[in-house]
Amino acid sequence: MGFDYLVILAFQVTTGAEVEDAKEQEIFEFPWVVFDVSSKQVVDEKTVYVKPTLHEQSGIQCAKAALGDNAAANIDAAGTLQQAVQVRKTCMAHRGCNFGMCV
Repeated sequence: MGFDYLVILAFQVTTGAEVEDAKEQEIFEFPWVVFDVSSKQVVDEKTVYVKPTLHEQSGIQCAKAALGDNAAANIDAAGTLQQAVQVRKTCMAHRGCNFGMCV
């Protein structure tokens, strides 16, 4: 059984002096693309921003460094990681992808 789609994720996470342990890193950018294997084309792409909760200021600084000065507005308006995962699941469901228990 082959795959119809590949979903490629490329997270951006917080780093810096406040983040001493990898366990304290937080995702602040949750992007993905959907690749149709049969047509060999990207058929969907989306980026959802996530508001850091452990080290909010460090997260905003990381976002600015990675995404530019408009990042603070994106992060301020962002939801939680759980909300970002739900957005991805909803987008995939609209495409007809059923990931079952996958997050």
